[in-house]
Amino acid sequence: YDAFGVHTVSFRTNIAQNYTFEITLNGTPIANSPATVPVSPAEIDFENCVLQLNARGGLVGISHTAVLNARDRFGNQIKNGGHEFKMRMTSTDVFDEQGSGDNPLVT
Repeated sequence: YDAFGVHTVSFRTNIAQNYTFEITLNGTPIANSPATVPVSPAEIDFENCVLQLNARGGLVGISHTAVLNARDRFGNQIKNGGHEFKMRMTSTDVFDEQGSGDNPLVT
């Protein structure tokens, strides 16, 4: 503690969650104890983001979903942010434009 009697406690964590601190003096909680501190994920890390697709494929004429789980460098899921992602879908097959004539990749 410093000359004014102020005690400083530092902590570091890699897990984003709420942390509760309880401080007691001779077994009695001090004022404002326990206290909860929310710890948010770090900045987005594109190398840790995960794309989930249905690996078994699907059926024509039915919408398919791709899910992107945004994560920070510690693997914590990022639930807020407004990050811009773009996805490009390609195929090794040649599309036959018979039928409606619509682009088979656009829904």
